[in-house]
Amino acid sequence: LSETAKSGPRATSDHSLELLKTMLIMNTPADEAPDRAWLNNILSWPLWEHYFRTDLFPESGSDVGRTIMRAKNVVSKYVIALTTAQITVSGFEVVQKNQLRFLRLCELVDKLRRTDANLAIAKRADEINCFEKEKKLVVNF
Repeated sequence: LSETAKSGPRATSDHSLELLKTMLIMNTPADEAPDRAWLNNILSWPLWEHYFRTDLFPESGSDVGRTIMRAKNVVSKYVIALTTAQITVSGFEVVQKNQLRFLRLCELVDKLRRTDANLAIAKRADEINCFEKEKKLVVNF
């Protein structure tokens, strides 16, 4: 048998996993980057949803596993910040701009929190709108 025939689908699968690992590591902020930088990366890179869905990478013990776990933790932190009204305006703007992807990732991290997060996004948006109206009134005073 030729080398290619011997290696078969398993070798292709191994190469694919290596490619996915490399893509993830190259497109992730540094470990010491703030959570907001991670959130921006997570919500702007469509492949994160795939990494959240897959169980190909163990969540501990490898760089890739730790990176995926950090990303899931960042999403969880922002869900909690949203629902407890402790999110910053800049963090909220990132979530609001990418609301659908945030909600999909939120569901992958914790299915029960998606509804809470969706309601909290609407509530925070209303609060910001009210603040902006009040701010205009004060400036015009």
